[in-house]
Amino acid sequence: MYDDKKNQGIRLATIILDTYLYGEVDKFDLATRFNVSERTIYRDLGSLSLIIEHKGNSKYGFSTVVEYYKMISFFGLNQYLPEINQLFLKSIPNSIKNESVSIEFNGIEHKIKNYLKKHYDVIRYAIENKRKCIILYKGKNRIVDPYKLTCHNTIWYLKATDKEKLKSFSLNRIEWLDITKDTFSPNESVKKMLSESKDPWASNENFNVLILISTSISHYFKRRDILPNQLIISENIGSLTISCSAMSEKQILPLIQYWLPNIKILEPEWLKLKFEENLRNYINQL
Repeated sequence: MYDDKKNQGIRLATIILDTYLYGEVDKFDLATRFNVSERTIYRDLGSLSLIIEHKGNSKYGFSTVVEYYKMISFFGLNQYLPEINQLFLKSIPNSIKNESVSIEFNGIEHKIKNYLKKHYDVIRYAIENKRKCIILYKGKNRIVDPYKLTCHNTIWYLKATDKEKLKSFSLNRIEWLDITKDTFSPNESVKKMLSESKDPWASNENFNVLILISTSISHYFKRRDILPNQLIISENIGSLTISCSAMSEKQILPLIQYWLPNIKILEPEWLKLKFEENLRNYINQL
């Protein structure tokens, strides 16, 4: 017995898959392939109108809305935009044409095009094919297992393990890179850590920091996460206690220094002493 609903489900799934694989589908080819009328295929395409649209002649492809959404999500811009629904995505062309909306990102590295052109495709190939890499980084040769490319605040990083330690290498500081013939088996715990963390400093050697924030600046820390893996522990009259985690003193100390004198390290003691030492060295140079 002919099951139209079942066969329609197969047709719809095939249309979506073929559009993904080949970029577009032809309604006449689909009718011939499934041995159905053009009207039936037209109804199928109509039921997929949220993601499939007419591209001219008999061709259909993913809608502009879908392509916009994929691009916005890939570049991580969704966190800076209002709710991403179909109406918002469709408004983008008119917003650009009428110049009614302006979005600017400051602080982009000057040499970003140069080092992305030099390293991006090579590193992506190494990651996808699980190939070890040799990099010259800060004047030192290292053999690393590449796991992920990530862009954080417009700065690109390679997340890789160096002697089984997860590290973040800034692409603009990689002086030289080559892919070896050797492959590696990705560590599942490292993959899990990277999938759960949006921080480019993600490491298997993180340490916790406890910080006291003055009320005069506390609203900045409540409005958004300023410190890595920030968590508000308590709020009292005159202060805010926050915990965070870091993998390097270089990651956390400049952030704390920026908010002086309204911020104080409570724990760990060694980081507090290091911070005080840095301040004394700076004052002695004046």
